[in-house]
Amino acid sequence: MVSVIIPVHNTDPNWLEVAVISMKAQTLKGIQIILIDDASTNEATIQTLNKLDLDKDVEVIRLEKNAGISGALNIGIANSKFDIIARMDSDDWSLPQRLKLQYDYLIENPEVDLVGTNLEYLHWSGTEWVISGETQHPEIITKEIAKTSLWFLNHPTVMFRKSSVTSVGGYDVTLKGFAEDYELWIRMLRNGKELRNLPEKLLLLRLNPSSLSRNFNPANHQFQIKLQKTL
Repeated sequence: MVSVIIPVHNTDPNWLEVAVISMKAQTLKGIQIILIDDASTNEATIQTLNKLDLDKDVEVIRLEKNAGISGALNIGIANSKFDIIARMDSDDWSLPQRLKLQYDYLIENPEVDLVGTNLEYLHWSGTEWVISGETQHPEIITKEIAKTSLWFLNHPTVMFRKSSVTSVGGYDVTLKGFAEDYELWIRMLRNGKELRNLPEKLLLLRLNPSSLSRNFNPANHQFQIKLQKTL
């Protein structure tokens, strides 16, 4: 079936529990949930991970030294027992049908290496989390699209074939929080991999100000433009 890899680094304990609950509530059953604790130092996060580690449906892998998201993801991939792997961040929420729809799509389309979904944003209003926007990415990702767009996949939503990602070298561990996802997409396209999106919005992404990937970084932007030119 599907292995789900969720990197964790000092995530708010409530958000982390919600993320795991959303995976346990999936309509696709028999999934492997792997939490990669990337050397968390927040005591509340560590206690929550200890509690989750007692859950028979959850596996916690603890890293003594911070590996960054690329390193943590590669470790999760290496420890997955299924060839089909789903990603999610530790502060987001996947809708119950997400994994089933993506898994069925990959089974029905064996030529496809990776499939993402659209998402909706969760914004803190001051009193509660509310939906404040959505994405509308193209269903078929071509080199031509990638040459003109810096954002065509939502990293926390992707499901991919382990063999497809490892065949191009996995995530680049030198890119710690620095367009590691975009760099992988470009490398996959250069190697002839097929990337897709489902039109449905199947994940709620929490707009967390402390998240590296959710803040604009001019250097990151220029790096992405350089990658585009390699296609």
